[in-house]
Amino acid sequence: MNGAQITWLGESSPATGQPYQWYESGPVTDLTIRGNTFTRPSGPVVFVEPTNQVVAPAHPVRRDVKVERNAFDVGDVTVVDAESVGGLAFSGNTVRHLDGPDRPPYPSPLFVLHGSPGIRIAHNPYDKGLNTSVVTD
Repeated sequence: MNGAQITWLGESSPATGQPYQWYESGPVTDLTIRGNTFTRPSGPVVFVEPTNQVVAPAHPVRRDVKVERNAFDVGDVTVVDAESVGGLAFSGNTVRHLDGPDRPPYPSPLFVLHGSPGIRIAHNPYDKGLNTSVVTD
């Protein structure tokens, strides 16, 4: 995805797969989300969740997902929610508090990552009032 302006009130645009449920489904590798503007999402903006039954960090289902040089104008939502992704990179993005930096802080963490080794989050300016926590397991 490159150069889109996305404004919505509904759920995110997921990158999911059903390797457990669908024979035809397979892993995603080398996915790049670059140069987009995401405004007013009501759920995770980048949602990567394969439906495998076992999450094994040593054997991630997805690989090399890059989110770079995007603008996120968000309320109290998670920006990246990913499971079983190896080598996820989130860099050069701007993340802004939808209500402005002088408003009350949001409690939701910007990043929730399950069973995802080799994560790189760097060079992203964040507005004051965003919860820049990275929740991992």
